[in-house]
Amino acid sequence: MTEAQSPPDSSPTRSSASFWKYWSASATSRVGDGITTVAFPLLAVTQLQATNFEVGLLTAASYAAVVLIGLPAGVIARRFTLRRLQVTMDGFRALALLTVPLAAWAGALSLPHLVIVAFCTGLASNLFDVANSTFLPLVVPKDQLIARNGLMSSTASTTQLAGPALGGLLVQLVGAAFSILLDALSFLASALLLSRIPDAARPAVAPPRTGFFKQIAEGLSFVTRHRVRELGIDAGMLSVWVKDERRRIAAAEAHGDTPLEAAEQAELQRLRRQVAELEKDNAFLVKASAYFAAMQKNRPGSL
Repeated sequence: MTEAQSPPDSSPTRSSASFWKYWSASATSRVGDGITTVAFPLLAVTQLQATNFEVGLLTAASYAAVVLIGLPAGVIARRFTLRRLQVTMDGFRALALLTVPLAAWAGALSLPHLVIVAFCTGLASNLFDVANSTFLPLVVPKDQLIARNGLMSSTASTTQLAGPALGGLLVQLVGAAFSILLDALSFLASALLLSRIPDAARPAVAPPRTGFFKQIAEGLSFVTRHRVRELGIDAGMLSVWVKDERRRIAAAEAHGDTPLEAAEQAELQRLRRQVAELEKDNAFLVKASAYFAAMQKNRPGSL
């Protein structure tokens, strides 16, 4: 794969102002994704009287885009300037979404139109996310990388909750079509913020590129063999176990109006302690995954 030379810590790219522009753009873009998740199906139901199956097609189109572009996204991101790729994807999503309220207000909106837009924005969102996460080491000094990566992870978790909630509120206040217009404007705002970040240094030496599909195979091989994958699987399994244990606790607490017997009370306390320990282990694995991922990005030759 192409080896890139990271900019020095004192470069304009790796300044505090650059990071906060990057953070603001990322947060704005992710909130926009959350709004789309809610506003799209509501628009289909309110404007087109879509059935459950037709609403499911919108979700399927988004997931189909992820499946299609998931593996090539990393290769594509390495072949283009990361900042410009993000700006382009934000602009593409904004233009695609703008066609939806315009068509709705013109009375020309259709389900195939929504499915195509959902698919296109899904492609662009996946490419944006890959370029966005890879861009972090270029805007943060090495000694701040882990802390900033933690901030980005917590921001992503927050926007995953806030985006759909804001989308539901906007649909109630201004309608689904206008909510999608505001969503398009959020992507334009993200593109504007990213465009104000200086370009990172270009690679000093660019060795001959291997084939497109060979790079995809190399990336897939790396992911399947890397320790982060095992940590992620462990964390995912622990999350499932914690949920199961919480359900067992809820079932025990909902035993009925009669007080729990001594054995049941002891079992309930044991389950609570077990869940607490599992949650600690899960939190550790999540942090370990983020640490190893940050270290991989920070290695020479990695973007």
